[in-house]
Amino acid sequence: MKKKTPLAPRSALTAISLALAACQSPGIAPPPAPDASAAEQPTAPAATPSATTAPALALLEQSKALAAQNNIAGAATLLERAIRIEPRRAALWRSLAALRLRAGDAASAEQLARKAIALAGQDEREARSGWLLLADVHAAAGKTAEAANLRARWQRGEG
Repeated sequence: MKKKTPLAPRSALTAISLALAACQSPGIAPPPAPDASAAEQPTAPAATPSATTAPALALLEQSKALAAQNNIAGAATLLERAIRIEPRRAALWRSLAALRLRAGDAASAEQLARKAIALAGQDEREARSGWLLLADVHAAAGKTAEAANLRARWQRGEG
């Protein structure tokens, strides 16, 4: 009969073999050193807000012109296009909210005003405009106490 070897020495031998095999695999090569000529080349400037928002701002201006002509639906369509271009621009959402309020859709106006406020972030002026618009929405919906509270708070600049 054959004599069996205990499992512990066999598994230890397997672990050591695997560890040694891993040492033989090629390591990850370090990244190449930067080229001296690349260090001298200027880096591309970060995108400026004016460069990235020019189409959206043009649509906003066109929307204002249509709204002045009382073409609310056309103005809203242009703002929706602008929002697809610049979805994180609070002023666009606030402008669309104002148009919805003007069209009598207080529920949509409230939702859009809240979106504008959320996107305003640390921009105090934009946040203030959003909260005052929300006060107008509340007033139109008959929530005069909430509207008065918001106006008092944001007109004093307490935010």
